Amino acid sequence: LEPYFGARALFEFPNGNSDYALADWEGSPVTGPPMRATLLAGLTLIPWEVRERFQRVSFDVRITGTYVSKGRDYSELYDALGSSDAPSLRHPSFTRYRANPDPQSGAPAVLDPDAPRAYFTGLTTVEQHGALGMHTAFTWQAGEYVKFHLGGGLTVVRGHLVTFDEPCDLDAEATPGTAGPCRSANGTPKGRPNPNYRRVIDDPGHRFRVDDALELDFWLNATVMF
Repeated sequence: LEPYFGARALFEFPNGNSDYALADWEGSPVTGPPMRATLLAGLTLIPWEVRERFQRVSFDVRITGTYVSKGRDYSELYDALGSSDAPSLRHPSFTRYRANPDPQSGAPAVLDPDAPRAYFTGLTTVEQHGALGMHTAFTWQAGEYVKFHLGGGLTVVRGHLVTFDEPCDLDAEATPGTAGPCRSANGTPKGRPNPNYRRVIDDPGHRFRVDDALELDFWLNATVMF
């Protein structure tokens, strides 16, 4: 018996030609992909082995636990939302507010018509969630350079929201002229408006959620080294 433990992490860095570049606006609390961190523990059983001939049979069982942080991602609704012709999604959003030139209007900020526009591509902010998996594998090493591998796994992905953006970036500095609607009842600025926020899918009560899901995978491969 050979027990083992491990950990791994996945950090993704989008390039400038991806959909992420179209969502990288000041005022957006989350612009990058989520981070994934995994802990694993397993046990390998070797019932038969001939070391002189580099031959052995082994069975492997492992469990994994994965945490997925909040981030913008290609969710299950990416294609449906990204290809939707609904005006509430297709119409671009203004990316900036400016001070109201009319101080008598009672509104300290107005949309800046000269600001760039934010277009919706289908990327959405996905809620943090976890996944638990179990995997098993059978390996037959027929010789020093030949190996056969058969295995499968079952992963349970916990339910989570897939449209989870926020209307304001509360950590961003703002003035009464740039805060827009992101202000308290007394007019104090509370961050900057989020250009990526779409009320029709991100407002509480309108958000989309994925229930617990099961993922099955199987694999069979042969390795010949020479």
